[in-house]
Amino acid sequence: METSITPLTQGAAGFVPHIHQLPIELFQHLLSLAVAEIRHGDQPWRVYSRIVELRLVCTRWLAVIDSHPSFWTLLTNRLSTSLISIVLEKNGTLPLDVDLFCTTSGNDSPPLHYMNIVTSLAERWRSLNILWHYHDGGQQEALRNLLLTPASQLKAFSFDSGSGILMTINLFDNMTPNLDSFSTRQAIPNWNWLLMKGLRKLAVSSVYVDVRDLEALIRVLIATPNMEELELSGRGQTGGTFPGEPSSKLEPVVLDSLRLFTLRMFPSPWDYMLLEAIRIPQRCAVDIALNLKPSPQFPLSIPMKQLQTRLTGSSLLKVVFVADEDGSSAEYKYYGADGVGDTSISLRYPEGDYQLSRASQLWQSSLAEITESVQTSGIPVHISIFSNALPRIHSPDALTSTLKLVDELLPSVYKATFCGWYIRLFLSYASFPSFPNLSDLEVREVEATPWKEILECVEARSELATVQGWKFKPLRNTDSEIQPPPTVYNGTRRDAVDPMETPIALFTQGAAGFVPHIHQLPIELFQHLLSLAVAEIRHGDRPWRVYYSRIVELRLVCTRWLAVIDSHPSFWTLLTGRLGPSLVSLVLEKSGKLPLDVDLCTEILRTDPRLHYVDIVTSLAKRWRSLDILWHHRVQQEALRNLLLTPAPQLKAFSFDCRGGILNMISLFDNTTPDLDSFSTRRAVPNWNWVLTKGLRKLAVSEVYVDVRDLEALIQVLVASPNMEELEVSGWKQTGGTRPGEPSFKLEPVVLDSLRLFTLRMIPSRWAYKLLEAISIPQRCAVDIALNLNPSSQPPLSKPMEQLQTRLTGSSLLKVVFATNEDALKAEYKCYGTGGVGDTSIFLRYPELEYQFSEVPHLWLSSLAEITESVQSSGIPVHISIFSDSIIHKRSSDILTSTLKSVDELLPSLSKVSLGGRHIQQLLSHASSPSFPNLSDLVVFDVVETPWKEILECVSARSELAIVQGQKFKALRSISLPQGPIDQQAYERLSTLVENIYRN
Repeated sequence: METSITPLTQGAAGFVPHIHQLPIELFQHLLSLAVAEIRHGDQPWRVYSRIVELRLVCTRWLAVIDSHPSFWTLLTNRLSTSLISIVLEKNGTLPLDVDLFCTTSGNDSPPLHYMNIVTSLAERWRSLNILWHYHDGGQQEALRNLLLTPASQLKAFSFDSGSGILMTINLFDNMTPNLDSFSTRQAIPNWNWLLMKGLRKLAVSSVYVDVRDLEALIRVLIATPNMEELELSGRGQTGGTFPGEPSSKLEPVVLDSLRLFTLRMFPSPWDYMLLEAIRIPQRCAVDIALNLKPSPQFPLSIPMKQLQTRLTGSSLLKVVFVADEDGSSAEYKYYGADGVGDTSISLRYPEGDYQLSRASQLWQSSLAEITESVQTSGIPVHISIFSNALPRIHSPDALTSTLKLVDELLPSVYKATFCGWYIRLFLSYASFPSFPNLSDLEVREVEATPWKEILECVEARSELATVQGWKFKPLRNTDSEIQPPPTVYNGTRRDAVDPMETPIALFTQGAAGFVPHIHQLPIELFQHLLSLAVAEIRHGDRPWRVYYSRIVELRLVCTRWLAVIDSHPSFWTLLTGRLGPSLVSLVLEKSGKLPLDVDLCTEILRTDPRLHYVDIVTSLAKRWRSLDILWHHRVQQEALRNLLLTPAPQLKAFSFDCRGGILNMISLFDNTTPDLDSFSTRRAVPNWNWVLTKGLRKLAVSEVYVDVRDLEALIQVLVASPNMEELEVSGWKQTGGTRPGEPSFKLEPVVLDSLRLFTLRMIPSRWAYKLLEAISIPQRCAVDIALNLNPSSQPPLSKPMEQLQTRLTGSSLLKVVFATNEDALKAEYKCYGTGGVGDTSIFLRYPELEYQFSEVPHLWLSSLAEITESVQSSGIPVHISIFSDSIIHKRSSDILTSTLKSVDELLPSLSKVSLGGRHIQQLLSHASSPSFPNLSDLVVFDVVETPWKEILECVSARSELAIVQGQKFKALRSISLPQGPIDQQAYERLSTLVENIYRN
């Protein structure tokens, strides 16, 4: 939960989220992407559920969505009639995606009114999806009229109906010049109409056809050489007879643009004839599922050829053999790489068409077709055998012969998954020098897990690995778990998802020529996303690193990224001399006339040519957007003076780091910086009169030697800057090292309602208290206060602790750190704000020379006392850390014990304690008594010798107290112990500790 103080303002009320700072067009585009997955899925009408959720985020999101017509272009009758009116009102004149749903349900009738609306909008159809399962023939005329309406903008048409209307008409009166996607289910299309369309996507599924449809399909494919997606999946031959032969051999079809080919449960031998006729490119993803009939008429080489030629260089081959009550099947899934499409081949003997003895024949025959390719490519293989039907065989010969063949043909099997009976056969077989690369074994769904055989198999393989070295791998992973049983439907076996499993529709992402999604973005959006990729470095502490650590990397991705970055001037607006003169020339060339962020560092420019860069920077003063100067040369002050006096009309931010008094002697930039709102100076006192006129939003003055007049001047500047958002005052030291003087008057109250971040670190404590009294800090402002205290003249702690005290309600955590070492005595408080309350950090410190050990409890207990009541009333969980390395004298026990007692009394909500250093036994013995009732976590680190005995007693005591007192007293739930070697005695104590934890 640790965070630096700078980004803590993100939780403050009034802070504008980053997403709301985007240009409105980009914000609308991102919201569109948030609904795209549903919009382009199987049930696109559900997108309105997502849109409703997004509209409820805030009024801004609601306004953006309601004013952006593209969110409202889906017209559907599935949800409500009121939604139809809303869509027609909000989508303007954009093209529409129309969904017509009509199915027999009770006394429902076709939505004729909705169909009339849809028909009247035909000129705006972009896509039309019809699901018509209404079987009253009297209503077919309404459907026919809709399908005959011209649709000049229609690009995609999908039709699902048992009606024969589709093949009898010329759809849309032949007025669809832009149609490129056609899908039909349960309805045969008009092939002659399709012949003229030049489609890019065609899907014909669940239809009864005859040989003429096959011949017509081939003619359509020949006429559409730019086809990208083709799906053919059917029920069977008209009348259920054996498919006839085409009148002539099918003409070859070349589809070089094909990205996805699906052929599932098509009548045989038409499926074989299609696979022979269609030339499928290597990059195309293939999904083939065939129902076989045991006959030499259908050699397996034809479907397996698609797999065989794609194995080289692949990432994984998954093989699944199944024999159950529904049939036997062999399924091969190949995950492509390097421009080769993913491939899925499923071969199946249905239940009525095979004998169990044929299961092994199917498995072995299909394996034989690809063995040589597998051995040549060395592709890793995951084989699964599901054999629940095998007990009906009189002997396990089928499984044994398959295992032997797998061993011989696929030596690269690395993982085996077994489900069902006869798993012992595999285990005994794998105990011998078989499957040399097998490293993972998975056992599922067995009546009794064969633990004995698994143990013998593991031991045998380990011994063989020792004898034969790396030629034979021991098992690295054995899983025995209960999984849902596999099921078979529509000829496709569904089992537990493999980690590398991907839907076939997504396989084209690995194909060569596939255009990544990011390259499909508008060029302006792509440039903006690349800008975001460099923003973190660009706005960090070392922005000049953006060139060699990020922009160079992005330019090397591909030529497109290089061209986009080089042609976009905003990537080149940082001018710096730190990386060499060549980069300066490059920036001047590519930045165009955009405003510049200038970095001038004389530590790098140590030779005379540094003045050449200073001259370049000075000549570009009219383009300065920000100027960051780090000047460590005591010579050439005149060049610096000339630069600081140059007018800079576009300057918004100025940062200066230089020893010397030049800054407080001049009116910077000839008083021509109307837009300046950020001013930072380090080691140089500013010209307060000049700063007074600027109305700044950010002011930082650090590491300067000042006197009381500078404090008074600072207050005057703050009064004149009511819109101040960030204020940092740190490292102020009194001129000459004397004790800080008092202001000549009481400091004027300062109201800074816009303040988001206030940093007050290491300035004289009296001045710090004066500032904290004068400045009214809003609750939402993040606060970072660090003070060096003087025990001899210590002002009350209430002022800095007040900032913490008022912010505890509703906070998520209070972290308290008490530390004492050779350098200082410290008390640190961090409160993590929520609900419009800023995060707060208070750090109080007695430096080494200014405290004695007797001051330890004073600082710790006094600061605790200031916030105790607020902690108790808010109930905020507290994590306390105590580091006590320097408490080694005789009073150490008393000091730590008194502190612990006070912590126990004052912070009852203590949830976690971290202990480091010596003498932590005091805490352990204290925590063993009824103390810290809410303590649940203990962390021990950095101790000379871990006190195992005391930890054991503490755990035992707290466990017993928890049992006696119930919920009023928590047992420890977490113990973290230091790392490092331990001896035998310590190990025994640790073992006892673990046993005790387990019992309690």
